[in-house]
Amino acid sequence: MIEACIPKYETAILRRKKANQRVREALKEADLFQWELAILMGVSEATLQKRLRVEMPKAEQDKIIDLIRNHTKKEELMK
Repeated sequence: MIEACIPKYETAILRRKKANQRVREALKEADLFQWELAILMGVSEATLQKRLRVEMPKAEQDKIIDLIRNHTKKEELMK
């Protein structure tokens, strides 16, 4: 009987979209972890995770994405 409830629960979880998806995708593309971004931003990892939970204004997301991209360009120059 419990097994009958599991598919409904799983689909509800899969439908939920995470906030700040653009920032999360930029992190994946740059192959950075959230803790590395937190260091670049000068905040703790916990602070960054809390900020990522709720959708940030587009301007703030753009600043973070620029920071991620600039970081990866510097890393490529060092190779």
